[in-house]
Amino acid sequence: IRRPKKAIKAATFHNLEIERAANGLSVTVVFDV
Repeated sequence: IRRPKKAIKAATFHNLEIERAANGLSVTVVFDV
């Protein structure tokens, strides 16, 4: 993971998905920054 060149002051998320997986949970989150 690289650090952003500018500070992120706000982020919104959408398309949150939480699913059961063989070894626990799988989570997908899409961020708009």
